[in-house]
Amino acid sequence: NESQTEEHLLMNSMQTTKKRLDRAGKLTASLADEEARWEDTAKLLETQIDRLVGDIFVGVACIGYLGPFTGPYRQELVTHWVEGLEELGVPVSEKYTLQSTMSNPVEIREWSIWGLPTDSV
Repeated sequence: NESQTEEHLLMNSMQTTKKRLDRAGKLTASLADEEARWEDTAKLLETQIDRLVGDIFVGVACIGYLGPFTGPYRQELVTHWVEGLEELGVPVSEKYTLQSTMSNPVEIREWSIWGLPTDSV
């Protein structure tokens, strides 16, 4: 009777340990995927940080200056500003948009709802 109880306890312990090992394996695999995602995110953030001064400069210029102009002229000015920053050696996004620097998709949708211009500047 005592040996059966001990065998039963050992079987339960073995099943518990097996389940834990399975879950640990799944967790390890998930963490490996997460590591790759974090590495990609870190590279993206590093690029964004490098270009932060130039992007914010163009963003502030857009907000302060572009309001009364048409979409095509706005884009022409932004292109001119980006080229000027590049000539001065200030890092800036090659395909700058005010939306990508100063907002997120939810905010952009709100702008559209409120009737604000839908161009990228």
